[in-house]
Amino acid sequence: MVVPLRAAGAAPRGRFVSLVLTAVPVLESILDAIGNTPLLRLGLAGLPPGAEVWGKCEWFNPGGSVKDRTALSLVTEGEKSGALTRGKVIADSSSGNTAVGLALVGRAKGYAVELYMPGSVNPERQALCRAYGAQIVFTDPLLGSDGALEEVRRRVAKDPGRYFYADQYRSPANPLAHYRTTGPEIWEQTGGRVTHFVAGLGTTGTIVGTARYLHQKSRRVRVVAVEPDHEMHGLEGLKHLPSAIVPEIYDPRAHDDKVTASTEAAYAMCAQVLHDHGLLVGHSAGAALSAAREVAKRAARALKIPRPEADAIAAHARSGYPHEVCGVLVGTARDAAVRVARAVSVANRETERPAVRYQIAPEDLIAVQRSVRAEGLDIVGYYHSHPDHPARPSETDRRIAAEGLSDGVVHVVCGVAGGRDTVATAWVFRDAAQAFEEEPFDIE
Repeated sequence: MVVPLRAAGAAPRGRFVSLVLTAVPVLESILDAIGNTPLLRLGLAGLPPGAEVWGKCEWFNPGGSVKDRTALSLVTEGEKSGALTRGKVIADSSSGNTAVGLALVGRAKGYAVELYMPGSVNPERQALCRAYGAQIVFTDPLLGSDGALEEVRRRVAKDPGRYFYADQYRSPANPLAHYRTTGPEIWEQTGGRVTHFVAGLGTTGTIVGTARYLHQKSRRVRVVAVEPDHEMHGLEGLKHLPSAIVPEIYDPRAHDDKVTASTEAAYAMCAQVLHDHGLLVGHSAGAALSAAREVAKRAARALKIPRPEADAIAAHARSGYPHEVCGVLVGTARDAAVRVARAVSVANRETERPAVRYQIAPEDLIAVQRSVRAEGLDIVGYYHSHPDHPARPSETDRRIAAEGLSDGVVHVVCGVAGGRDTVATAWVFRDAAQAFEEEPFDIE
């Protein structure tokens, strides 16, 4: 019997360390080892104080990557639908990781596997696929993953009875894998404390499926997609979507933000975590980590709103429906970080069209400012509601802000649908662009 050993605590001087035997489950198949990977705290250099970045250790999957989840889902859903039956060959295109996953799953389930990949895929992945018994068809490396995708579709169309086309770029089973496993694992492992999920865009299944689950659990979780900054990038497995064939499973609504990562920054991050933490990660992971550090820096500067005040804004929006309501945000603004202490409701002085406009009287602003100065607070922004309209500044909001002294001022917009459902977003007006820029915010 083999069991892992876990130290119960520090040993007194001159004594042996007490060890506790911790049992692990006995698995019926190697496929049962896919998923339930650990989280690892990463103390990245340059993180702001208090920020926590955790990496999901997907190399614990038997095939060595998150794509084992995708491969297993593609095959099992194919079996359930009847599209994959004995005697058929599993076919798909992949730049490497899904190829390994499909080769593994195919071997474990007894299916032949035929993989299409650019000739530039590294030899280690080629060797892994062959070790599992997969056949490899190489395509022009200059055409990248798109060339492999076009070739597998051509071959399958020519002989559809021979193949089960896993079709990771179009199959709902791809994001479903992460909706069922990756998302729930992250939520449980963080105890619901997760504030951001950062992942690269390749087939897009990981970010779409995980985002759907996390957003169902809490809309405060921000999902950030990472893509290469240029079409001629060196980040294998990631897609520069503006210049690539966009996967049909991609849903841009899944992520709240999208950032770019350079090949150089990703490679530098790989070298850094290897040097500092002994972690040998791939370049796509390096891109995600590099982006996560920038997201953490930005989040440290984010607007902070206490939960009771956020709830008060939502309640005010519901009570004033179908008219717009408004109020003043008071708190502190130091080192580009704005922290709200209270949301003070004020009367909407608009008389002609109160359902689509609001107006705060100067005397109301003066009264609020006088009342909070004794507490060392000041006006840091404003809020208003949008009855049955999106929670984003309207053209009227933009025009009024442009006419006033609003540069850098925070505006919280609370959409309220039917007088019941509310959603809030935060924005900062920028004089230079004459436009609002969405601002991340945390509810504490």
